[in-house]
Amino acid sequence: MKKILSAILAFLMQLFGLATPEVSMQQVVDANNLNSLLQRYSNVCVTVQSDYIGSSVRYFSADTRYEDLTGALNAQELPYQYTLTTEDADYAVMNTEGQEGLLRQFWYVMSDEEAAARRTVLTSDVNIVPLSYAGLKVDSIAKSAHNTLTMTATVRSDEPYALLGLPEGAVCHQAQYTFVIDRGNYALKSYTATLCLDDGTALPYYQVSVSYNDVLAPESMVAMSMQILQSELAPIEPMYTCTVIYNPGTDAEETFSLRTDAITALGLVLRDGYALYADAEGTDATIVNVPGQYDATYFALPIAE
Repeated sequence: MKKILSAILAFLMQLFGLATPEVSMQQVVDANNLNSLLQRYSNVCVTVQSDYIGSSVRYFSADTRYEDLTGALNAQELPYQYTLTTEDADYAVMNTEGQEGLLRQFWYVMSDEEAAARRTVLTSDVNIVPLSYAGLKVDSIAKSAHNTLTMTATVRSDEPYALLGLPEGAVCHQAQYTFVIDRGNYALKSYTATLCLDDGTALPYYQVSVSYNDVLAPESMVAMSMQILQSELAPIEPMYTCTVIYNPGTDAEETFSLRTDAITALGLVLRDGYALYADAEGTDATIVNVPGQYDATYFALPIAE
């Protein structure tokens, strides 16, 4: 009789939403695939905060992907501060010495059809919860505020974790993850990684928070978008023309040209199997300055096998 009553009670708790559902990490990983999320939400903003691995902000919508790299651990060594992909083009704000803050548009030097096939950023797969987490064993699941579930999972290792930025002498064989997910569709709200150091210290290692629907775009993304819009609608003089000639002097010769304004540099993306030269003979591979900031003609020649 007790077993029957327990079964009835469990059924009623599930029916009225009183029971805590069993959720696997595989379900959480699957639910937080970006393409799946964008079918339910108009936009997704992912913020990572950490004193040890650096910080970042990523913003996604159906026609936009943006990343702020300025908080990365090695930010000063990266070529770009920000990257932005739209339906029309790929952009970045440069970080190289003497070119900090300069807007770069990536020019796919090829036909529109070829460029569309190469520009896969908007359709590339992104998992907000890493695929490698699917195998984590869930330690506990509990209902929490705002119609969410809180899940914990512990990872142990016989070998010390090789982790960036740990205090000198710190040794870690165990880490605990805490995930807060939507109770209905398992969309991630946040997760934290806490290192359990061998000396008994709990060290907060990083925290990820996720916002959905009508999230305000990051200020740096707005500023970058305004710069792009100005370049398109009210170009800053002087204007420059960049020309690339494929297979010069042959029957397969093709010429592509693009004009840019004074605030836009170019990143040239060639067809596979080609290299860029300053002369038609392919003897001078030195490309000086930044394409798009001066009038220039380059030559694309097949790479010798």
